[in-house]
Amino acid sequence: MRILSKQDFLKTPAGTVFHNFEPSFFTGLYIKVSDYTFGHNDFVYQELLAPIDANNTSELFELIDKAELEGADVPLDFKDSTMREGLFDDEKMYAVLSKQEVRGLIDALSATL
Repeated sequence: MRILSKQDFLKTPAGTVFHNFEPSFFTGLYIKVSDYTFGHNDFVYQELLAPIDANNTSELFELIDKAELEGADVPLDFKDSTMREGLFDDEKMYAVLSKQEVRGLIDALSATL
């Protein structure tokens, strides 16, 4: 895994798997889904930890509330739920997984099936 600045991360290709990084702290798991950037510091990604299948923010919170309060099953969408990062933070950093590390993740997930 490599830690990259925002400027270097934006140069990575579509398909890059990454975490958000702050010193000594990793969050989320994402795939960069496009080589296209919006302006000089925004991009599109796919959430991998909990890509809840919702049409808008209101529906998203409704689904989460039903899951939390009623134990309802929350539908996930690992194919079409993309978002723009939209943080416009030139100081942000990212932890990028190598192809070997992604294969290890796939192997670990496949072993649970």
